[in-house]
Amino acid sequence: MSPDVRLIAVDLDGTLLNERKDIPPDFIPMVNALYPRGIRFVLASGRQVFNLTDMFAPVADKLYFFSENGGLIFDGRTNIFCRPIPGETFCELYAAGMAIPATTVLAGVQSAYICNCCDKAGRDNTALYYGKRTFTDDPPGAVAAAGDSVVKVAVFDAVSAADRCMPHFERYKSTLKVTLAGQNWIDVMRADVNKGIAMEFLQKRLGITPAQCMAFGDYPNDLELLQQVEYSYAMANGHPDLIAAAKYRAPSNEEDGVMRVLRETFPDAL
Repeated sequence: MSPDVRLIAVDLDGTLLNERKDIPPDFIPMVNALYPRGIRFVLASGRQVFNLTDMFAPVADKLYFFSENGGLIFDGRTNIFCRPIPGETFCELYAAGMAIPATTVLAGVQSAYICNCCDKAGRDNTALYYGKRTFTDDPPGAVAAAGDSVVKVAVFDAVSAADRCMPHFERYKSTLKVTLAGQNWIDVMRADVNKGIAMEFLQKRLGITPAQCMAFGDYPNDLELLQQVEYSYAMANGHPDLIAAAKYRAPSNEEDGVMRVLRETFPDAL
């Protein structure tokens, strides 16, 4: 018998998607099969919501999205949660990233703001995760001019974000959430923003408990998410810290790990 799962949260990069960024061919059919049963999916990602809704357009209105690592929550295309970083703080974080130097993204509600000086690697990689980008000589000024709010500051390094960027942001860990979001990315949000807090918000909104929730992740920015659910799965290719914290392990993203677990959990769905 399948467990009484009402909500399934899935990270994307390194988790649902393989290394070529392909969506498993049976994921959308699984969404459509479980939706009439009252079982919803959350795509919990550091990506921008415009990127997410474009990727999953056929079922976007049936999904919840935690974008920018939970800084924004969407029910389909409707925003239901936003926790912005104060202007003085994101300006300071932007300056710290640019001083490394590294590609530094001000992730706003309306757009991602990036300096024109960004190199090709930065442009190519931000294009993977941000569907709407504003290139400008003054990203903080562009945020103000647009009347936008910044919910995350993301820093990209083509070699190793942990080794080359994280030391420059250690001093912010006492007041902000500073986390590795992949080999090449550091994400900085408010201390009261992470995927776990987003999951708790949605659980209360829907009137469900952690025992009715399942989650999959691969990197430390998924840690709080997995702690907020009963059925927590770390991918076999995941970070050691996450594997140690999860109750269960799924096969790697290259082995279709998320879908293998879901097919075993809901054998009559497809």
